[in-house]
Amino acid sequence: MKHRIRDILIVAFIMLCHFTSMAADSKNPKLFIKRIHKIATGDIPSRTLADSLTRLLTAKQKTGAEILCDFSNLPQSNSKPDSQYIGDLLTIIPDHIEQKERDKLLSYLENGISRKYVCNYIINSESFHSLCAKHGIESGNAGVLENRDRNAELTMLAQRVFSFTNNRKASAEELNLLLDDNATAASVTDNIVCNSPIMNTLSDSLYVECLVSALAINLGCREREHYIGLLSQNYTRRAILRLIVNSEDFDSYCKEHGIERSQLHIGGWKNTEDGLTFIDHISGAKVTGYFSADGEMCYFDENGILRTNWNKVEWVTDTISELYTYDKLCADIERLAEQYPSLLTIDTLGATADGRIVFDLVIGKDKSSRQVIVQATSHAREYMCSQLVMCQTEHFLQNFWSGTFDGASYSELIEDCQLHIIPMLNPDGVCISQFGLDSIRDPHIRDNIMKIYYAENPKVRNRPELNTFLRMWKSNALGVDLNRNFDVNRHIKTFLKSPRSANYRGANAHSELETQALVGLVESLGNIETLISYHSAGEEIFWAYGQKGVFRQQCQNLAEGLKDITNYKYHSEEDFGTGCSNWATSKGIKAATIEIGLGTSPLPISQFQKIWNDNKDVLPFLMKSR
Repeated sequence: MKHRIRDILIVAFIMLCHFTSMAADSKNPKLFIKRIHKIATGDIPSRTLADSLTRLLTAKQKTGAEILCDFSNLPQSNSKPDSQYIGDLLTIIPDHIEQKERDKLLSYLENGISRKYVCNYIINSESFHSLCAKHGIESGNAGVLENRDRNAELTMLAQRVFSFTNNRKASAEELNLLLDDNATAASVTDNIVCNSPIMNTLSDSLYVECLVSALAINLGCREREHYIGLLSQNYTRRAILRLIVNSEDFDSYCKEHGIERSQLHIGGWKNTEDGLTFIDHISGAKVTGYFSADGEMCYFDENGILRTNWNKVEWVTDTISELYTYDKLCADIERLAEQYPSLLTIDTLGATADGRIVFDLVIGKDKSSRQVIVQATSHAREYMCSQLVMCQTEHFLQNFWSGTFDGASYSELIEDCQLHIIPMLNPDGVCISQFGLDSIRDPHIRDNIMKIYYAENPKVRNRPELNTFLRMWKSNALGVDLNRNFDVNRHIKTFLKSPRSANYRGANAHSELETQALVGLVESLGNIETLISYHSAGEEIFWAYGQKGVFRQQCQNLAEGLKDITNYKYHSEEDFGTGCSNWATSKGIKAATIEIGLGTSPLPISQFQKIWNDNKDVLPFLMKSR
């Protein structure tokens, strides 16, 4: 009996050791490293490399995704043909991958999409997450993708259109430039076709044939002949491109492939060697002499200048949406530039930490004797300010020939004054306030935002829901309050020492890309007379920043004039902050801060009509005021 009990105990001990060993193996990151390295390169990693990476994985300083990306970028892996590269990496996923899917991935690589896309395909699979969990490591993500990898089907379309219209494939660099944040099927196609040196050399019939083939739409002979016939009727080739891109056939193609199409707009006033020419928005044909555009009588005078009342041109800027987004801003800017090319110039002042553009809308001549800057939305949740200044800009453009202020026409006001409108200084912050954490592309920035969330709300019981917290965000994506980041009054102590959703002024003056963009513009211009910074809320005007003597009186006159225009109250008590207007006055520039609306920001759209009525004459006032 004793021997039998002993034998049972021995067997139990052996089985326990076996299962313990199996459990240890299943949670062993080193086995994961060896497997991935073997698949990616064909070799077992050195012991030193395996031990080093195991320590990093165990300490959570490295993820499975990073290991896969690192190994797949080694020379042994990069030297493989595309088909072998895909086949080897797909063995990481135990699920059966159909040949059709393998062929699609191979086609992607052959048409300019990077190999990192294939890594990302694997990393995003449930099988890869399960494999990482089995070995006790974090799966992670592939990190920031190149523009050409973010929408594979849009890249395929771009490559096909480029190949048809240029007789060669686009390089990776060309694809990344074409496929920016705002790229759609319409914009990419328009960009490629209009810049092709070959398309203009083709006959009308070949031009249409090339477009139809490039866009992979099925048109019958009658439809093709229709487009060729329009070209013979003085339609421009870009008008034909517009009709095809905006067609239901191309829309169906885009929906089938998960691509945003958008609309291709043409038409409006264009600069030519002879002066201004009107381009008909339907036919794309140039119009001269007396003509009617959208029911408005127009003509060219003896100097080749278009004379018309432009106030019946279609209004562009969105004035009804609760959220005036960065994407809407970009679309409105593009449409305004298209509609008023002879009056409006679009410059870019730089990009933010998360890759969004800070725009500068310029009206007037470069060598003007006076320059005025209007800047809006330093604070993320105050995005109605962007909506307002875009409406101010469009109102001025639309009424350029007919508008007057205080006895002077708009066209006279701009003769010796140049306007610079920065409609959204803090686009990253606006996206955070409107759409939360998912709007930020950079994973490291997302992590830092979460750190701010927990730092400001340490007690779980009182912690607000994340989107509620982010809706009230004022800072930029890095947690710096842009209106406290300027190089003025930095000697005043502050209690905030690290990034926050509001009020942290940054480790150094002008540390932020957005602040640098505005400061760079000011330093590049030579005759800035006035700077206005729009904020919300309070229906107030701030102007007293410690100015002295005659300059103080000039700033007070500016504020009093703005008070008369807007009916807002203005403050004479001193403000020794580190904001944009404070900094501008320290540089000898007349400046004021205008706070629009009432209540807590974000402001509701129900307030916009009053805000617009209060502020619509601010731009012509600034140009008239001296």
